[in-house]
Amino acid sequence: MNFNRVSLLLAGLFFFAVAAQAASMEQKETMWTINYGNVYGDIEDSDANASGWRLNGSYEVNRAGSKFWHGLGVGWIETTGDSNRNGEQVDYTLTSMPIYYQPKILFGQDSLKGFVKGALGWHFSDYEAKGTYRRVDANESGLYAGIGVGGMYVINTKYVISLEYEWAYLDNYYYRDNAVQSAMLGFGIKL
Repeated sequence: MNFNRVSLLLAGLFFFAVAAQAASMEQKETMWTINYGNVYGDIEDSDANASGWRLNGSYEVNRAGSKFWHGLGVGWIETTGDSNRNGEQVDYTLTSMPIYYQPKILFGQDSLKGFVKGALGWHFSDYEAKGTYRRVDANESGLYAGIGVGGMYVINTKYVISLEYEWAYLDNYYYRDNAVQSAMLGFGIKL
């Protein structure tokens, strides 16, 4: 078994355990959310700044009336950047699929609520650097950890819209300590 298969298996077992625990909760609220927005980051060992877009989906649960939510998030991050180092033009393309546990604490009353959230999981990424004299392609996986803040507007008992900022750290071999920042707008449905 190679490293990526082991990583995928471990991530799957972790998220299965979280989902099973969430399903066993009594009197719960659940919410599906989809977010889309811009993402910015740095590519380590280059002078390139990457920018692009991000799409996230999450499933969250809480005990009825609680301000603490937890759930699972899955995303797609796509960024590009370029660099001119030592006379060589290098174009970078990075795509990542993070899968993570997402705890969230809500504060506020009525229809306007703020939140602070965390993210801890794993990501699967493709890295491509095309230059005048070389080309590097890699498929990587590693730790995904982040923190975010935002706000939600509760339209009615079923629908919410949200705005959030998230900073996340992605650990990889090629772009080692890559950090990304995301600003996203979201839509949620409570079930």
